Amino acid sequence: VVDLVKKGMHYDVVITLCSRESDQMCPVFPGSALRLNWPYEDPGRLAGEREEKLERIREMRDAIKADVEGFVQSFDEKGLKIFLNPTAN
Repeated sequence: VVDLVKKGMHYDVVITLCSRESDQMCPVFPGSALRLNWPYEDPGRLAGEREEKLERIREMRDAIKADVEGFVQSFDEKGLKIFLNPTAN
């Protein structure tokens, strides 16, 4: 991440997908205007048989897709202000 910043990459919004348990281990993006964390389980730590894990991963994939679509729609409608002050609908 630091290498990207050194190369001049800057971000208005950073969305991480760290679980609640590993939130503190998520990368830090210096200078970010807004950081959102959508807590999802670590797929590598899922328990169960292969098919059970695949089903859970598919569910997470679909939920992430819905989250991204919702974020883009809200961003298109209201810009960053909706995320900086979520009560100001």
